[in-house]
Amino acid sequence: PEPVRGIDGFLAFVDGLHVGFPDMETKVQLTVAEGDRAAALVHTTGTNDGPFGPNVATGRKVSFLEIIGGRFDEQSRGTEIVLELDLIGMIRQLGFIPKPDGGPRDTVAFLTRSVARELRAKLSRS
Repeated sequence: PEPVRGIDGFLAFVDGLHVGFPDMETKVQLTVAEGDRAAALVHTTGTNDGPFGPNVATGRKVSFLEIIGGRFDEQSRGTEIVLELDLIGMIRQLGFIPKPDGGPRDTVAFLTRSVARELRAKLSRS
């Protein structure tokens, strides 16, 4: 899929998540801030009880990590936001694509967990 761009694209993406996963819950696990920049590690869970993109509801539960970061102006408004999530891991949990044979290093989740470890390490040194 194409990257989500702009506030309208982001809101449409979030709306699609809420339609597909009406019980979606997010929990912030870690935040890091410095100057005009901030980042958060977020754990998201939900049940696919509605359509998700072109796919019908599966009734399956998903659990995935997100990393969101950005820059903020003097009024704390986001001027640049980046969101990375384990979309491949999520659609594998839904059964839309097969699980890899090579283990966890084959998924974006491995990268997300690696970045989370680095953020925790940086936070503990501060």
